[in-house]
Amino acid sequence: MAPASGTVAHAAPRTRYGCVSPRIGGADRRLYVTELYSDEILVVAPNNHPLHRHSHVTWRDAAAWPWIMPSMDSPMRTALEVEFATAGVAAPHVLMESTSHLTDCAVARRVPCLFVSTRLRRGETDLNGELRQLPLKVSTAVQRIGALTAEPQSTAVSMVLAALQAASGDPVSAQEK
Repeated sequence: MAPASGTVAHAAPRTRYGCVSPRIGGADRRLYVTELYSDEILVVAPNNHPLHRHSHVTWRDAAAWPWIMPSMDSPMRTALEVEFATAGVAAPHVLMESTSHLTDCAVARRVPCLFVSTRLRRGETDLNGELRQLPLKVSTAVQRIGALTAEPQSTAVSMVLAALQAASGDPVSAQEK
C-alpha cells in the first residue's frame, strides 16, 4: 500500500475501497491530529496577467485562462472544481498538473496562467514580486495544516512535532482528539 496524503474527509471514503487502511499500529492505538499552522490559499498569476487590470475578477473570468492545477486526486483540485461548479462554469483548460510550487512559479513567469499557492509559499518564492494574488477565495480548501499520529507518541515523534510547530512560527492549538 502506498502512503497517501490529504484530509481525513478525503481519506475516509477511500477506506471503503481498500485504498487507505484505517488501522495504524494495533487496535489499542488512537489517532490524534496536531495542528501545526494555518495558511491562506491564494489564486495567483504573473504581474503582467490581463486579469490584474480588471477591477473585479470572478471565477468565470478565471476559467477563461489556462491553469496549472494540482493533481487530479488531491483535495485542492477538488476545492477548485467546487469553486468553478458553484460559479456555474466549466473547469478551465489545464495547462499542466503540478505538485511543485517552484515549477508552478517558473511556468507562470513565462505563460499567462493561474495557479493556487499559499501566503507562506508565495512569500518564500516570489522574492522579486513577479506574482500577484487575484481577488478569488478558495472557500472550501482546508487552511489548517496538521499531522496525524498514533498515540501513544514516542519521544522522537513528540520532538519532531514540537520542532515543526516551532519552525512554523504560528501559534497553534493544542492537540485535538
